[in-house]
Amino acid sequence: MRVFVANGTHQHMHFNYRLPEKNSFRSLEIRAGRQARFSEDLSDTDLASLITQLERYGAVGVADVKHITIPRTLLYSVDRKISSDKIDEARVKDEAARQEVAAQKLEEAGLAQFPTDDHLAGATKSTSLEVVQLGDQGQEGIKGGVDTQVLVDKSAGRKAVGKRKGG
Repeated sequence: MRVFVANGTHQHMHFNYRLPEKNSFRSLEIRAGRQARFSEDLSDTDLASLITQLERYGAVGVADVKHITIPRTLLYSVDRKISSDKIDEARVKDEAARQEVAAQKLEEAGLAQFPTDDHLAGATKSTSLEVVQLGDQGQEGIKGGVDTQVLVDKSAGRKAVGKRKGG
């Protein structure tokens, strides 16, 4: 049996595998957006082993392209070439999966950078800064937004220097 594998990503990949009846590792280069064919005609045992290795690496059958949820996913097909439409669909799914992972990592990084309210409560110190409400500046605000202006006096929070009273 012949096995085709397609790379639905924007990166070239090398898939390393071992067949049960052979002792050496083999490698197959799969260029970005292309497909490659494993050079051997495989027995049923070799086919089962190869598909297990592909799936462990994250590959999905060509019929399951719609279920791609992780980046860098390969497609495989037994005895049939993979259509360019399926490879393009896999590239779109790969892009979406990458964006999802990037958004999640960005959110995690933001949460790590800005501690939660519980962490802030113990580390917050009082300040002598005075907040002054300014009158309407005549500008129309953005719908649903808040217009603010912050003025900071250079002497704000500075320790008063001078003689103590009553002393």
